[in-house]
Amino acid sequence: MTPQPTNTARRAPDPGFVLFTTPIPLGSKILESPECPICMEPYIDFTKSSADPNSIAGEWAVRVEMTAGQDGAKRCCGHIFGRRCLSRHVRGKDPWHHRCPICREPWFIGYPKPRATTREGPTERTQSVLRQCERRLRGGIRRISGRVSNRRRDQPSSPFVQQVLDAFGIAAGGEEITASVAQAERMLDRLYRRLEDSVQQVGQLDESLGS
Repeated sequence: MTPQPTNTARRAPDPGFVLFTTPIPLGSKILESPECPICMEPYIDFTKSSADPNSIAGEWAVRVEMTAGQDGAKRCCGHIFGRRCLSRHVRGKDPWHHRCPICREPWFIGYPKPRATTREGPTERTQSVLRQCERRLRGGIRRISGRVSNRRRDQPSSPFVQQVLDAFGIAAGGEEITASVAQAERMLDRLYRRLEDSVQQVGQLDESLGS
């Protein structure tokens, strides 16, 4: 989609991202506290019915494993929170909603500062996207171990998020998967490679049009 020219300051929405979490049983040794550090609600044991969005069950503990966005995948701090409370946190509009409430590590890119935008030509747009891809490729996808069984997602209208849903076979409105982190990384790597190939094709087309 071609960006519309504008000279007004505009607050852009958060980019699409996927947050992977793992449910933690109440008896687990890694669970240092019996309650969510955000809302102080006591944890309940996770069951399949707990993940039902219509369920009135309380908070169950989840560990934040990694995030995936258009620029790459990132291993997170691993802090533990109540699942529903975590959802409210990342959906909020507070200045720190994109960071861990405990250590303040950024999980994903928050709202950018408003700035005036100007029209960009095809070559400038292509170079901008290519630079983003180059930064992602230099960073790579970090290897992590463990299992991911509960996936958090925001902004389902994001093309990248929709590709992730399709890759994992998640139906509309669904949030649960059972996959190893290695499997998730392989799927994400294929998505990133397709994105890179698409950008390269746009760059080649841009060069041919400019010649």
